Amino acid sequence: MASVFLLLVIGLLTPGCRPDIQEEVYLDLFNGESLDGWEGDPSVFRVVDGAIVGGTLDSPIARTEFLCTTERFADFELRITARIEGNKNAGVQFRSERVPGSSQVAGYQADMGFIPKIWLPLLSDVTPPDTVGTYPIWGSLLDEFRDGTSRYPDPELPFWLLTVADQDIVSGALRPDDWNEVSVTAIGPRIKIGLNGTRTVEFVEEEDLSQTGVICLQVHDGPPSMAWYKDIKIRQLSGEHLQ
Repeated sequence: MASVFLLLVIGLLTPGCRPDIQEEVYLDLFNGESLDGWEGDPSVFRVVDGAIVGGTLDSPIARTEFLCTTERFADFELRITARIEGNKNAGVQFRSERVPGSSQVAGYQADMGFIPKIWLPLLSDVTPPDTVGTYPIWGSLLDEFRDGTSRYPDPELPFWLLTVADQDIVSGALRPDDWNEVSVTAIGPRIKIGLNGTRTVEFVEEEDLSQTGVICLQVHDGPPSMAWYKDIKIRQLSGEHLQ
């Protein structure tokens, strides 16, 4: 009996073994049936077959739109499953804010999809060996539309890829034209992004920026496209969880 009691005590004192610790509980941000808990343009975002869908394949997307949580989050681990049809670019914003008078949001984005290789040197410090075709930016970390332009090298381009995921790593993890799980872990200034269980980004923020904000789902402007999102789960964390 003494040994059993000792095991119970150890279990209660071990992180991850206590059922009453909120940080260990994943919460569903999407109920699979409605957009309760989210705000955005209902003519752009809707629920289809248990997923949130933005955009359409019937007409071009006039402007980039976001569906955002009504709740704010600070330190967390987010898991979301997504796929893209048509224009192969979308993303998940976090620690973000709506830009007044605009459809844009300001903050970080776990990027998804592909961009023309010729754009990469304009949006990051990475120069590809050639400019033919597209580059996979699934699992990369973008920052965009914050107040002022000092954070972005070109004042006319208020966004920047802080970390570009390695092409070989992404290619090995990505399931093209299928569902892919994107994970984001944010603790204080430290951010990690994963793609289907493979780490793609480790980043430490050196600027004094807000460490709270909403989470948003993007549909990108451009040719007809649909961005699908499902299985959206989050758990709130404290510093010791980010290893």
